[in-house]
Amino acid sequence: MFFLLDLIPTTTTVTAKNVSRALLVAGSSGLFLSFSAAHCTYCSVHEGEYSKYAALISSSQRPQLVRIDAERERALTRRYDIDTLPALVLAWSTHWTVYTGLHQHAAMAAFSDAQSAPLVETITSVARLEALLEEHRPDPWLAMEKAVVGSILLLGFFTDFDEQAEELEDLSHAAMQLRQQRTDVPVRAAAVTATPTVIAEYGRRLRWFTRSPCALLLVDGEVRSGEFPLDEQDEGGLDLASWAARAAVPALGELTAANFAAYAATNLPMLMAFIHPAKDNSALKHELQSVTTFVSTSSGAHNPR
Repeated sequence: MFFLLDLIPTTTTVTAKNVSRALLVAGSSGLFLSFSAAHCTYCSVHEGEYSKYAALISSSQRPQLVRIDAERERALTRRYDIDTLPALVLAWSTHWTVYTGLHQHAAMAAFSDAQSAPLVETITSVARLEALLEEHRPDPWLAMEKAVVGSILLLGFFTDFDEQAEELEDLSHAAMQLRQQRTDVPVRAAAVTATPTVIAEYGRRLRWFTRSPCALLLVDGEVRSGEFPLDEQDEGGLDLASWAARAAVPALGELTAANFAAYAATNLPMLMAFIHPAKDNSALKHELQSVTTFVSTSSGAHNPR
């Protein structure tokens, strides 16, 4: 019997000549394009994680990881806007995203899962909501990383999807914006029917929300910035997409080239402290945390980062 998957080249290296064919054959699963070079010291550091990722996806529909020699394939590095090595690009035949997150097998798998998922999942049962929340609990390995966000989950609670279609559209727009802004972490979104059971558990007991329609943003399983009313004007004059962009970044975090765009999307002033990584910065970090706490209590969800 002949399968389309048999057309995928046996070699894990692709070039400008065969990358289009490889992406077409990969279909909806896509490919992780791994750009590296022989002279790149940092590229070899991640080889162990790439091998773990390959083993992780052997029995799944996740994207296969293929190699691209950045020195020889200059045309591909320009096509995918690669300016640093190593680099990972999650690509399909029609679109692609430069992955700026951790080159760690679990993080890579979670990001590809989120990118392949529906933009907004419709949830009508408590069981499915609980399963989705379980998927977004922080990974123990990622939890050890300082100032690293593991996952972002945008939830909307609705009493009637048809009557609240405009608010549902706002949720979809915010989800799209978050996916475009956060190429470093998996971003998922779901529209949840606010059934009596959901209200009793997540409204009254956990106090996640007091009304519907509303939106919540969870980072690594924890609710950030409270609920956002979808049918009323926000107190700070923000739309849902702007509110979500701000809630998705920590008030005190480590600014890097990978997450700078996420902070810039908040349109907030930033207090930046330049530190020496080899020195003990615990006193400075404690002082910055005190400033962050003070500003948060004074300005609410619209405070500087």
